[in-house]
Amino acid sequence: MIGKVDFFDQKLGWGFINAPDHDVFVRYVDIVGSSSRRKNLYSGDEVSFEEEAVMRDGKRCLQARNVTLLKPEKKRIIVRGKR
Repeated sequence: MIGKVDFFDQKLGWGFINAPDHDVFVRYVDIVGSSSRRKNLYSGDEVSFEEEAVMRDGKRCLQARNVTLLKPEKKRIIVRGKR
């Protein structure tokens, strides 16, 4: 399935993806390639993912698995220190 990242909290490591007709919960550990170096998602990024139904607090919800970045929203520039 393909969707766009609605929100992702980099400090907490979770967020939501907007699928065509619903939202899907995503965790940091489900981002492909995120095991050794932290990879983040940003609002507007286009991603592909698989859905899995899970139980959270006694309620059924959808969680994204195997999340892969397809197209970033815009080029990201990381500034480290001042010149």
